[in-house]
Amino acid sequence: MTAFIASRKLLAGAALLASGLAVSTSARAATVVYDTPAADTYVSVAAPDTNYGTAVSLITRSPNNSSGRLAYVRFDLDSRLTTAVTDATLSFTLNGITGNAGTEATVTVYGLNYDYAPGSGEPGLDWAEGSLTNSNAPWAASGSGSVSANVTALGTFTVSVDPEAAAGTLYSITGTALAAFLETFRVNGVDDATFILRSNNSSLLYFASKESTYDPASLTVITAAAVPEPSECALLAGAAMLTLALWRRRC
Repeated sequence: MTAFIASRKLLAGAALLASGLAVSTSARAATVVYDTPAADTYVSVAAPDTNYGTAVSLITRSPNNSSGRLAYVRFDLDSRLTTAVTDATLSFTLNGITGNAGTEATVTVYGLNYDYAPGSGEPGLDWAEGSLTNSNAPWAASGSGSVSANVTALGTFTVSVDPEAAAGTLYSITGTALAAFLETFRVNGVDDATFILRSNNSSLLYFASKESTYDPASLTVITAAAVPEPSECALLAGAAMLTLALWRRRC
């Protein structure tokens, strides 16, 4: 009876060990960080053919203005999202504010859809920051409040204009809309993800570009746990067989 109880305890312990190994090998949710954009710039109604790819700031301004501006940021996902995207955070650092109007500005972040098909003379999803202008942008800044069919709204953040938010302040969006947007890129094998900032205020909002002394835009992505690799499954099987052999020797 004592041997039987001991063997039962040994088997229970083996089951617990195998269970623990299974959890540790499968619950490997990955965090993928893109701390620098592949490209960033902005486009302006006032200078439709001017490129601002070397500017230290990404400027956005209300479309209901003769000098409306949109900020563009592109990340190369580099095929690093190997399992389903479950969460994501996109962040921007404020560089400054000019032409203060009102007390606050709401910035909406849009994503350029993975299936965007460029028109004649327009660059594709892999646009270069040294050549993007308002004349060839996927979504041009304009004096209209309309939203392009090429983009999806992903979230908003609010910037204090009066009192003026300090340079270096970090703003972020996160949540299911952003995660779902990135998941469409993963499942369709598209690596170039573009985000576009548009303010609802006539103040000029400046966000740090790659050329700034402040941190540029960054993207952090959480992906689902990976299925155990074959080698991990073999490890579990080996552990189970070893436990069974020990139990038989005790019997």
